[in-house]
Amino acid sequence: MRISVFIVLLVGMFCGCQYRRITIDRHYKFSFDDDIEAALHSPMEKWFDGSNVSSNFCIRAYLSEGFVCCYVINVSDQNLIVYRGSDDFSYALKYRDLRGDSGYAESPYSCGCTPAVFEILSPNPKNGISISPCSCFLYSFPIPKDCARILAASVAIEYATFPEIQKSQGVDDLYKIVKKNTIYVPVEFFDNAEDGPPTL
Repeated sequence: MRISVFIVLLVGMFCGCQYRRITIDRHYKFSFDDDIEAALHSPMEKWFDGSNVSSNFCIRAYLSEGFVCCYVINVSDQNLIVYRGSDDFSYALKYRDLRGDSGYAESPYSCGCTPAVFEILSPNPKNGISISPCSCFLYSFPIPKDCARILAASVAIEYATFPEIQKSQGVDDLYKIVKKNTIYVPVEFFDNAEDGPPTL
């Protein structure tokens, strides 16, 4: 009996050591002044400095099994066509690692062979407070293995409006439109995002 209890305790300790709760810093403000790595990765500025923010989308997110799971929501007053590309959206993530050092992750480069996807989102101008299936879709990206605290996340959204589509003369024009409309949308986390999917 004592041996079985000892084994259970050992297994519990081992599993407990493997569990790592990732937290979210909801007050982090991106700055080159306190981030040497960011200065070395100068393109990071476009992801986090807020200069390219759009009022057409918001992203609400939660954490689930090593992923940031995002609701990409159309909060404009018109239908929007979102281009998900052959590799889906690009993303950038700022975090603190297990030692407290600053870390940076981004979507890996790949020349995908899957077909590009366009999705139409109907308007939901309630800023993500209530989420309608017609006005949003789910997108997820992995959390780095050494991440202990998420500081900021941003997703690149490429989109077009129906009037823009009607003016295009073909596929090349369509791709130019969505590339021109690329915006970097900051990820906003639900209040209890660390606990998994929210109750909507």
